[in-house]
Amino acid sequence: MQPDDDRLRVVRHVDGDGRSAERVPGFTSDADAPPDGARDDGRMIAVPVLAQSFGFVNPAIAAAAGAAALVPIVVHLLNRRRHKRVVWAAMVFLLAATRQSRRRLFVEQWLLLALRVVLIGLGVAAAGRPFLSSSGGVAGERVRARRVFVLDDSLSMQTRGAGGKTRFEAALERIRQLLPGFGEDDVFNLVMTSAGTRTPSREAFGASAFEDHLRQAHPTHLAADWEAALSAARELTAETSILKANTTVYVVSDFARADWETAEVGGRAMNEARRLAAEVDLALIKAAEPGMSNVAVRRLTVLTPLTATGFPTRIEAEVVNHGVRAVRDVSVHVTDRERRLLTFEFESVSAGGSASQDGFITFREAGTHGLRAELAGAVDAALAADDRAYVSVEVLQRAPVLLVEGEPGANPMDGHAGYVQKALSPADESSVGSGVFEARVIGDSELAAESLRDYAVVVLCNVGRLPEREWRRLGEYVGEGGGLLVFGGDQVSVEHYNRQGAGSEPALLPGTLGEAVRPSGGEGEWTTMTLAEPVHPLVAEFASLRDSGLFSARVERYLPITSTTPESRVVLKYMTGDPALVVRSVGRGTSAMFTTSANMEWTNFPAKGDFVSVVVEAVSMLCGRPGSHRTVETGSPIVEPIRPQDVDLPVRLTSPSGGTLSGSVAQGSDGSLTFRAGPAADPGIYRFQSGERTLDFAVNVPAQESDPGVTETAVVAGRVGGSARVLEDEAESGAEPGRMAQATELNLTVLLIVLGLLLVEPILAGAASGSRDGAASE
Repeated sequence: MQPDDDRLRVVRHVDGDGRSAERVPGFTSDADAPPDGARDDGRMIAVPVLAQSFGFVNPAIAAAAGAAALVPIVVHLLNRRRHKRVVWAAMVFLLAATRQSRRRLFVEQWLLLALRVVLIGLGVAAAGRPFLSSSGGVAGERVRARRVFVLDDSLSMQTRGAGGKTRFEAALERIRQLLPGFGEDDVFNLVMTSAGTRTPSREAFGASAFEDHLRQAHPTHLAADWEAALSAARELTAETSILKANTTVYVVSDFARADWETAEVGGRAMNEARRLAAEVDLALIKAAEPGMSNVAVRRLTVLTPLTATGFPTRIEAEVVNHGVRAVRDVSVHVTDRERRLLTFEFESVSAGGSASQDGFITFREAGTHGLRAELAGAVDAALAADDRAYVSVEVLQRAPVLLVEGEPGANPMDGHAGYVQKALSPADESSVGSGVFEARVIGDSELAAESLRDYAVVVLCNVGRLPEREWRRLGEYVGEGGGLLVFGGDQVSVEHYNRQGAGSEPALLPGTLGEAVRPSGGEGEWTTMTLAEPVHPLVAEFASLRDSGLFSARVERYLPITSTTPESRVVLKYMTGDPALVVRSVGRGTSAMFTTSANMEWTNFPAKGDFVSVVVEAVSMLCGRPGSHRTVETGSPIVEPIRPQDVDLPVRLTSPSGGTLSGSVAQGSDGSLTFRAGPAADPGIYRFQSGERTLDFAVNVPAQESDPGVTETAVVAGRVGGSARVLEDEAESGAEPGRMAQATELNLTVLLIVLGLLLVEPILAGAASGSRDGAASE
């Protein structure tokens, strides 16, 4: 049996390109290669490990120890400088007497100086916690190891392999294979990767308690947050109760392609893994079968901007095939509270591709409707949770629109807002928009008394000025998801709009306005409008209608927009090149500006039939699909504004399984109340109840978790670098406990040496003093 120092050690190394090779520590180049005969098949290298590594837990304190050790030398040199030679007959006699013992005094003084240097240096160095890494034991404190397991519990770990076992079950088996060989005194930590556990437990376990904790672990419906999980593991390794040299982090995962190969998410995860591998031993354990297939409903979407009772609503379902073969005859049923509304039939979905279909649903009841799209029939779905997608649809009886008139007349059509009101609420029930909108006209001085949250869209028609407080209220309203449409006119103060609407935060206007202009070069000084490129969805239907009244309407005056913001997009433009209709995203909402008037003063467009179509489409778009905040992913909170009339009513949130989720109501700076609960952990339809009001929330699984594709652990280890290595199989897992170098702290040993030197120093100092006295007496 060879001693520990002469044991052969082989370390697996993964090159940057992911290829695996065998490497011996200490050999880094051809010049360092071992002698002939040390190779086996040109791959295996076996050499005795003789070296031990020495270091400090606190290098800064160790460096201070080196500086402190210089103190006795400095004192010695200063004392020598204080002596001055003075020729004196008696001293000449004494010097002659001491020449006989000079050599002995020189040795004793330097020994005493060296002892004091070592004594101070070791004393301060002990605070730096020196340690020695070795395969054998060293006298000192008992060696313990820390084992940090980063366990992937994201949705993709629920994928079932060919044998019916999930990836999460395989991951637990791999961890249990490691446990028997670990020491009884080892410390274990468990970090889960799901995004819903961003504050990881810092609790440390013994071996038996850790096994109990593993039995309680289960996969979630959440996405993996690798950046947070690896950062938490790094924080755990920074605890100084156990040396980093005695710490190993085990990452146990399927290493999903969506997590490790995307530029943004994978890049952040890789950067955090590199930091970890640079500090401690990092082992990667894969728990996934390659070549898996999965078919999922990626999304269910409402395409109609505004949904009202009695009007067709267009919805779309998308199916994705994460497999190597095409799938045929895929059916997707769309239901509303178990009532089937629609069925999509997909003849074929190509391998690695997706397919979409849309259809129309007409709702008869106002309120929120939680729709579910679900795969039907025998479909190759390795992951069951993504067979369904959900969407919450808010169906309105009428969409309330607030029209603010800046130049009131004797009757509505004498002003500007009357034309917009007529377009939104025409007397002819067959007209576009009939029955969908409920438009209310007020004067600009009445705006302060209105609760903007009660309206889907606010329209400013030739409004000259507004108090700063009203601009601020409009900014908050749009930022929270509201819509704002602004029409020009002769009352508009350009300087005021630029200061309050374009120059404030958030900026509501899509750009900086100029003073009203008349187009030149056209007959009678007028111009027409055309579509801007690329064509905006708001006016897409006009792309093939070149004879539309939209293009023949004459515009005699308009407010030029001299510059637009990056968030703005031109929808319509004049033949002069200036923007006619511009939209801008503001927070969760949208604002738009028509640079000409809403009445006949500056243009005859309101007399054209397509004025109604454009206004209805614009207002529908600005509504922003009310209730869109009620469709979220797992891991997101459920948030709902509380209406003023419901402040005193109890609130209840029910999960898909029937349980109750607790939440809280918070008050905003403007006095508004908001209910918040979650984050939602499971997919499905959640029901919010406040008095007689019931709202459906739709919670979907993260779409990226449906992809069963994985990244090879050798590739991940190669990109991470540092200490990253791969545990491939059960044989390597069984050998794992014995491979990690053990590091022993030398605090106790160093302190015992310091104590011994403290006892020796007075004796040696006394002997040196006696020698000097003896020499002087001679």
